[in-house]
Amino acid sequence: MSTAWRPHPFHWVPADGQRHASHGRVADGDSSRMLCGEYAVAFYGVTAWLWATCVTCNIAAHELAGVPMVRAGHLEGRSVGAEA
Repeated sequence: MSTAWRPHPFHWVPADGQRHASHGRVADGDSSRMLCGEYAVAFYGVTAWLWATCVTCNIAAHELAGVPMVRAGHLEGRSVGAEA
């Protein structure tokens, strides 16, 4: 059995109008259980990546990756691409 390297223990999945996350890849049009516990149908359309992120999936994804959440307002006043 081959084990592929995975940079994160989850996958972002645009589904049912939000950016959800799941434990594995979900094919376009397939339904799967997301980290938030909801079952959602994946949709990889052009604008799907602009949808809002499911808050519960975002929290779960950060926990799985061992990365702390950014505090609200922490990046306030910074422009995209600004140096720290």
